[in-house]
Amino acid sequence: MGSSRTSGGSQIRKKPIMSPKFLRIAVVLGLLSAIGPFAIDMYLPALPSIGEDFKAGTSAVQMSLLIFFLAMGAGQIVVGPISDMVGRKLPLYGGLALFMVGGIGSALAPSIEWLIAFRFVQGLGASAGMAVPRAIVRDLHTGTEAAKLMSLLMLVFSVSPILAPLTGSLIIEGFGWRAVFWTVSGAAALATILLATGLTETRPVEERAGSSFGSALKGYRFLMGDRNFLGLTAIAGFAISSFFVYLSSSSFILIDHYGLSPSLYSVFFSINAVAFIGMSQLTGTLANRFGLRRVVRVAVTGYATTMVVLLAVMATGVDRLDVLAVLLFIGYGFVGLVIPTTSVLAMEEHGAIAGTASALMGTLQLGIGALAMGVAGLFFDGTPLPMVAGIAICAALSFTLAQVTLDAGEALLVAADGREYRAPSGETLTEQVFGWRVPIGDLPRWLAGRVARPTQRDEGRVVAGIDSGWSVRFEAFDGERPRRLSLAWPADAGGARRLELKLVVDSVARVAAGEPR
Repeated sequence: MGSSRTSGGSQIRKKPIMSPKFLRIAVVLGLLSAIGPFAIDMYLPALPSIGEDFKAGTSAVQMSLLIFFLAMGAGQIVVGPISDMVGRKLPLYGGLALFMVGGIGSALAPSIEWLIAFRFVQGLGASAGMAVPRAIVRDLHTGTEAAKLMSLLMLVFSVSPILAPLTGSLIIEGFGWRAVFWTVSGAAALATILLATGLTETRPVEERAGSSFGSALKGYRFLMGDRNFLGLTAIAGFAISSFFVYLSSSSFILIDHYGLSPSLYSVFFSINAVAFIGMSQLTGTLANRFGLRRVVRVAVTGYATTMVVLLAVMATGVDRLDVLAVLLFIGYGFVGLVIPTTSVLAMEEHGAIAGTASALMGTLQLGIGALAMGVAGLFFDGTPLPMVAGIAICAALSFTLAQVTLDAGEALLVAADGREYRAPSGETLTEQVFGWRVPIGDLPRWLAGRVARPTQRDEGRVVAGIDSGWSVRFEAFDGERPRRLSLAWPADAGGARRLELKLVVDSVARVAAGEPR
């Protein structure tokens, strides 16, 4: 099989296209995703004050934080499949409404017990903003484009840990901690307006056919048996967990142990978010040049090495804020590469159940994070060492899982002339063979005659459509299933780059392909 070329003979490589629409979607999805974290990060400077007002111990106050994470994780299990069944926007509206109810209830809570209860409701509402945007990214893009959109989403998302703690400390100093919840409820109302005006439905009615709670259960069973999906989810899960451990202890350590004011604490906290943002914006460029798996491997190695070094330094008796700040800055910078890349890789092959896959991913990651927070909290003694040990353990586990997961599996393509092409992933394989990346995860749907946005029908069956940036045309039907696909990239450029394939899949999933043209 030869590489696909232009009329001039130069090799074609698919390049992501930045557009105003692309940026608008990233902004809206980022803001929706940030609602939940905003309710966490603005809340952190208030933890000591809440303990004093309610005369509650540290563990009870931390429970109001932990219960939010648990609810946000559990809620995704339900909201993800619902988004596959009814579309993406309706669950987002419902989640935002529930979030506002929980926020108002938290603002009026008469005791720590009531606060914990309303934080649970608020976390359930926030679950929609965590699960559904990832599914929307998968609806629209795969591969490098998905990584690019995910990194931009992370950019907007990361505004929360930069601005929220400082904003929260100012609100608390001026109006008390209850004002934080009125503020986040107002932010949810604003997000509702942006959702209504800035985002169109990305899961058409025809794509929802066959989606039900029964199919969701089948999807969950399938995903729980997918070692690649679980491995990639856990890599990111332990990366996120290291930040959760920091979240639960940082206000007590930095304010009580190191003597920072709430405002200075907020500044210190936001520094790590700057590192995360800066590195996450390199995701698309690095993925396009080196491949997603290589980026994950290097980023996880850097993350684990930095956090283990921090633990080693602290364990020798060095208790310095500047050392803690520098090494956390470097470590969380690497995390900024780990999270978007692993999310894209985990979702790559599951476009047909993107909502379900995103939900399970979010639930598992938050469950890992909540467990890490709970275990780290048992060893909290007011000093940074237990926190740093928890962070380093999470990093080491993430590194170990990366070695197992990224080395597992191989994609194989057998050409019509008998030549074999091998690569760690289907997407990398197509780049080697064709010269640019084909969203291989969508091929099962395309081979069944299904696309996200049908544009032409003949005798009731879809003969053309648009999916993941590609123009797809179905030809030479055998009953309802097409025997030939004509693919053009990009879809809105008149088919500037074309590829015609005759695909035959046998019992061992070997793919025979005709010569591209």
